[in-house]
Amino acid sequence: MGERYDSYGYDRDGYGPDGYNSHGYDRDGFGPNGRDSEDYDRNGYDWEGYNREGYNRKGYNRKGYDRDGYDNEDYDAEGYDRRGFDREGKHAETATPYDPDGYDRNGYDINGFDEFDNDEEGFDPDGFDQAGYDAEGFDQLGFDRQGINKETGSPFDRWGLDRQRMDRGGYNQEGWDARGFNRQGVHRLTSTDRDPEGYDRHGLDESGNDREGYDRDGYDSDGLDRGGFDKTGFNTQAIHRDTGTLWDTGGRDRDGYDAKGLDRDGYDRRGFDVNGQTRN
Repeated sequence: MGERYDSYGYDRDGYGPDGYNSHGYDRDGFGPNGRDSEDYDRNGYDWEGYNREGYNRKGYNRKGYDRDGYDNEDYDAEGYDRRGFDREGKHAETATPYDPDGYDRNGYDINGFDEFDNDEEGFDPDGFDQAGYDAEGFDQLGFDRQGINKETGSPFDRWGLDRQRMDRGGYNQEGWDARGFNRQGVHRLTSTDRDPEGYDRHGLDESGNDREGYDRDGYDSDGLDRGGFDKTGFNTQAIHRDTGTLWDTGGRDRDGYDAKGLDRDGYDRRGFDVNGQTRN
């Protein structure tokens, strides 16, 4: 069997046992010092820390500018920032503290408002922030974030309307509730006791079920409420809602038997009492 290396100590690809060729570079083109023939390391940077494009790891060239031509303070070679302002705050085009659109270096106009009409604290010319509240936390109708009116200290203003302009009965000034029904239960679009989808003012269809399939008592077609419990308080695993066990608060299971296996009349599941007597 022949040798793997020639008389000079190199394999068929020209590399020696140490992985370097006759020029001192490995298969990736790097020497023992981790640099290629152009003196760049494996990450593409020279001894001074610049890549072939002339930028260091922070993205600046030898003159201190990034690819867009701005230094680490965000000014170009002429001393202007990306919006055209110099270090004193004057704009290159207007020679004033405002750009051609009328905004200063911080983005505010002569009246102190930005392009969205908000001041430095986030309030518009009327004194309201983007959520619609003033510095005291009230909206234009006088309600705070919790819906309390500043004059009345309640969810309703002096006219008896809440922030949604609904009265205590849930009707607006035109007499319609949030679902479009008036006080007589007539819908404003259909002029009947049903909305366009067939539900009445209580949210029930003609079968007496709501949109989720629950009846007016809150039970679905399987006799379970939204929590998965039946009218006796048990779920499908026979666990009671209030006790978290197989027994209700009276000590009986879903079939009405106590721990001794007796019903309320004292009979077991086969119909015998403790004396072995059956029901009459």
